[in-house]
Amino acid sequence: MVRNSQKKIADVETVIEEVRFNAELFGNPVPFNPAKVNGVSGAWDEYLPMLSPDNENLFFTRKYNKKAKGDLYGREVEEFTASSREGVNSEFDSGKALPRPFNLGDNYGGASISVNNREMYVTVCKPDASGYTNCDIYVTRFSKTLDEKTGKEEYAWSELKNLGGGVNTKDGWEAQPSLSADANTLYFATARETSTENSEGGKSIDIYYSLRGKDGNWGKARSIGDVINGPGNEKSPFMHGDSRTLYFSSDGLMGVGGYDIFYSRIEDDGQWSLPKNIGVPINTSEDEHGLIVSTDGSLAYYASNKIAGSQGFDIYRFDMPEPARPDKVILVRGEVKDDRGQVVEDARIELNYLDSKKVEKVELSSDDGYYAAIINVEKEPVVMTIEKEDHAFEARLFTEEDANEVIAEVDLLIEEVSVGRSYAINDINYRSNSADMDVNSKLVLDQFVDYLKRNPNLHISIHGHTDNVGNESDNLTLSTERAFEVMSYLQERGIPGSSLSFKGFGASKPIADNSTAEGRALNRRTEFIIESK
Repeated sequence: MVRNSQKKIADVETVIEEVRFNAELFGNPVPFNPAKVNGVSGAWDEYLPMLSPDNENLFFTRKYNKKAKGDLYGREVEEFTASSREGVNSEFDSGKALPRPFNLGDNYGGASISVNNREMYVTVCKPDASGYTNCDIYVTRFSKTLDEKTGKEEYAWSELKNLGGGVNTKDGWEAQPSLSADANTLYFATARETSTENSEGGKSIDIYYSLRGKDGNWGKARSIGDVINGPGNEKSPFMHGDSRTLYFSSDGLMGVGGYDIFYSRIEDDGQWSLPKNIGVPINTSEDEHGLIVSTDGSLAYYASNKIAGSQGFDIYRFDMPEPARPDKVILVRGEVKDDRGQVVEDARIELNYLDSKKVEKVELSSDDGYYAAIINVEKEPVVMTIEKEDHAFEARLFTEEDANEVIAEVDLLIEEVSVGRSYAINDINYRSNSADMDVNSKLVLDQFVDYLKRNPNLHISIHGHTDNVGNESDNLTLSTERAFEVMSYLQERGIPGSSLSFKGFGASKPIADNSTAEGRALNRRTEFIIESK
């Protein structure tokens, strides 16, 4: 009797919780204005979209009836397809099926691509001898290869490589990969022996992740945890480039029916926040899954066949509700060349997060000196440094103010250290008509201090320069005081005074035209000169 009463009380409490949830959800609908992605969406089914971090390439699966020359009847095929556009304000083209190593008879889809567009993870499903279709995650890399027919070096995707036992299982199902911005964490959906047990005693679909080791191989996958994985099914993970906000679908968490879209964030303590329903009318009584979000966080994409005007499954985009938007990020990309215009090998690019002290390494292509990185500037400034032995210090500062432009084109010049040569220290700013540096300038100098400590044989002179606005004598005094301020800061941080000197030049050594605001800004600069090494 008591046991029955307790069960009834629990049932009533569950119903009350559901009523409150639905009252809150339906009483506060989110804006929803889905628009079909023109060019891509046509008469056939298009689904499983994946947007490149630069937002210029859209990969998806297209299902249609294919009829080869001479065939009496067509056959239904799924083709892994790529569409592109020139700039984020233009429309995508209709897309083309990707060539080898894709679309060779197996089913392909559910992909993720690295920030530099050079590494792709894709789901490949192959039928085995028993007729069971096993899905695993594979990787391919875009690099220069020798075309055997033409004898020329061309860029192409490498043969697909199974990620192996760290990620994939022999009898399980692994799909829907999502690669983190630093390319060191791979999230994916899986049904395997270690998955959460469902209400019927079977195994549910869970979200797992794997960490890339220093050797480049993926480690043993583990569950993302019970804050997200429950007795229902969780799938379609998408980790945004902010490396903090995860979007996924679940039919086990409290929702409005079928699979709903949720999001969760990694908190400052490293734990996942409780998942939040993205809201109605985005979520419906049907299934919603496969959501991806643009790098600037403003747009979401997914496939649906339930929206008025759909021709089967089409790909749609809509404005992301404000509460569900990720942190502000900047995608920085460019080329690294030396002062002869040659590709630099063995250079190291790092992102130094200045409050959390987190350091991320950025991959530099040996093919063409190309690099790309996503920088989360929501909570702290970041200094990007590039170093190579016997080369000068080079750094760039990024703050939340820079996030107005989601993509920053930053080509980097790395120069050999040479006695008597001057090198600019970027992003050193002072108060107007003052030698007082702002806080961010000191953050850049902290990285310069580290560089000098790693190169203790260098003796340098700090040089200050101004534009030609104002009195010549005042400018000379101001530039001298600013150079002295920088030198003093370096000494305070542990650089021996015997390795340092300073000098001001006022406006006597311009590097640009002082008649324009841009030129004057370039002339207001701080440099260091190699006195000896």
